[in-house]
Amino acid sequence: AHVSYNIEGEGGGEWNVMVKNGACTIRQGGDPTAKTQVKMSSKTYLKLAQGKLDGRVGFMLGQIKIKGDKFSVATLRECFRVPEI
Repeated sequence: AHVSYNIEGEGGGEWNVMVKNGACTIRQGGDPTAKTQVKMSSKTYLKLAQGKLDGRVGFMLGQIKIKGDKFSVATLRECFRVPEI
């Protein structure tokens, strides 16, 4: 999976995440060559990271915008366990 994130608002930024051969690489900065581009507000990202928002619901409500391969985002989500807060 190769996903580029654009988190808008306070504390946000651009990041790209690549999972390949069991290794995860996270780099600061967007990557236009990523298979998937994800855009959301920093408030939405915080809710998502805390487990207070299901990504599918955020997508359906338009809080999370996804361009490209949506399956990559679902695959990436399965690679990590969300910590309980």
